[in-house]
Amino acid sequence: MRITATGFGRDHGTWQIAECDIPIEANVNLTPERIQISVSASMSLNGKYWLRVELPPKEVSRLFYMTHRDKGLRDIVGILAELKEEEERAAEREARREAVKKAASRLKRI
Repeated sequence: MRITATGFGRDHGTWQIAECDIPIEANVNLTPERIQISVSASMSLNGKYWLRVELPPKEVSRLFYMTHRDKGLRDIVGILAELKEEEERAAEREARREAVKKAASRLKRI
């Protein structure tokens, strides 16, 4: 996991706040509603900053496993299938929305 801060008002570059492995070097607190990851860092920031958290795929997989380790493979496959179906439905809605916009644009030209 990598956490960086970049100036919001004036950009003086990206500052690395922390870089560590989950959960080896970070404290992970799991609840049914969220995953809270805590790391210590020494920093002195003044102003407005964008904070960015980067999670490599392996760490995303590890977090998924930590939150679903009590489930069987069928349950996990069901969760993934449901996510895939939601994604496909959202893509279909977006495609329909774009088709309607395109049709409306053509009608305006007539």
